[in-house]
Amino acid sequence: MSSTVNRNILANFLGGLNSGILFFICVPFYVSFLGVESYALIGLFTSFVAISALLDLGMSPTIMREMAKFRSDEIQDFSIHDLLRTLELISVILAITIFLLFFLFSESITTNFVKSDGLSIETIQTCLIYMGLGTSLRFIEGFYRAAIYGLEHQVWFNIVYSIIQVLRFAGVLLVLFLIADANIETFFLWQIYISLVSVILLAWKTYKVLPEVNNSPTFSLNLAYKVRKFAGGMFFISLTTFAWKQSDQLFLFALLPLTDYGNFMLATTFCSSLILIAAPITQAYFPRLVNLISSKKEDELLTDYRLMSHIVLVLIGSVSFLFFTYSYEVVYIWTSSLLLAEELKLLVEFLSLSSLLIAMLYSPYNFLIAKGITNPILVLNISGLIIILPSIFYLVPIYGAIGIILVKIILDILRFFVYSILLKKYFSKLNLLGFYKENLIPLIGPLFIIQLSTFISIDPMSNKYLFIIYFALIYLVSFSIAVTLSSSIKTKLKEYILQRSNI
Repeated sequence: MSSTVNRNILANFLGGLNSGILFFICVPFYVSFLGVESYALIGLFTSFVAISALLDLGMSPTIMREMAKFRSDEIQDFSIHDLLRTLELISVILAITIFLLFFLFSESITTNFVKSDGLSIETIQTCLIYMGLGTSLRFIEGFYRAAIYGLEHQVWFNIVYSIIQVLRFAGVLLVLFLIADANIETFFLWQIYISLVSVILLAWKTYKVLPEVNNSPTFSLNLAYKVRKFAGGMFFISLTTFAWKQSDQLFLFALLPLTDYGNFMLATTFCSSLILIAAPITQAYFPRLVNLISSKKEDELLTDYRLMSHIVLVLIGSVSFLFFTYSYEVVYIWTSSLLLAEELKLLVEFLSLSSLLIAMLYSPYNFLIAKGITNPILVLNISGLIIILPSIFYLVPIYGAIGIILVKIILDILRFFVYSILLKKYFSKLNLLGFYKENLIPLIGPLFIIQLSTFISIDPMSNKYLFIIYFALIYLVSFSIAVTLSSSIKTKLKEYILQRSNI
């Protein structure tokens, strides 16, 4: 594993951790300043941003993969400039379309789907229009982010984006505090302003990194045609992934009162911090995987894949089991509300397990995308949707959000086994039983330690800081055990120690 990958992993991890911690800390203040119903709109905006990233016609994964290939000298300088301009213009057109859809349908959505007791119809409609503009800008942000990741300037990105995230999440608190009549509309206007600044910075960096060419970059249908197969495959994967991941959130918005939906989004926000740890690691490895696949270095590719997947397992496994075991306590520490702790307890338990499974799927998913393989992922997504969509209407009225979360957990377990079979197809030396064993063992150790820790009872209501210290200690112990149980990480650590001792 190269030093560039090491730096990118560290930068991405710290950048993701920064975003997760910021949002984690700021959400209770959003609820305090604006109320649960207003936070439901913030949660809906977060869903829309995620949806827009999935519905980009495959532009972002395509530009990241092509930039990685350019780094491997597979694409000429002038071609990469023209390809960037081509996909860039398509992305801008898509972003404008997103805003127009919000603008045109905001009144209909507000009138027919929103159930609110505390916010006026006019306020909600205005917020939906602001969400449309904010989502469009975040959509373009995602395109330039993918380009910078493919060019492996991830350290720069994470430094700059961490500052942007501080302004985005924490800066808005200062705005809400200083403006006397600030409300949820003020929140969204601030998000639009910060996103505009971010788009300008990321666009500037993307073009600055690329080598200069004599001719100005132009839109090329021919280049768009060349990447159509991969981009098209990624679009349909994104479309079905959107339906898989976000359909429950959108239907719950229509089926539940806004307060209940706000509670669901709070629990989702809490557990999505786990995904923020996994995604940066696999993104850091993505250009490396593309390079090794192009070079046909199967042994090195398998070694790096195992290390990538084990890093994700070790970092996330312990946190997931801690959230599952101490769901009531950690929600109380987070919100300082006994009512919210009680209402979110069961949701957090199930969502923490769901987030762990999603994180485990990131590694095989990124490997298949790096290899340009999209059909199996598409088939899996469509098969899951056939089950998920009817389940929403059948289970939600009976069991609430818990019912659909449980269905998705079962389907994600099945997806993991299918992905492992696909990996066996492309890695001739991979032993499936050994693969399952090496992925299971780093999880069993931390789970055992965390369950043992429950025999020591510390009440966070009476001694919050002592519980936080105890919680951190349990994580460090379980994390250390997970590292010692991971064969790939142990091998890499031994290599590093030997290398350093020979210097």
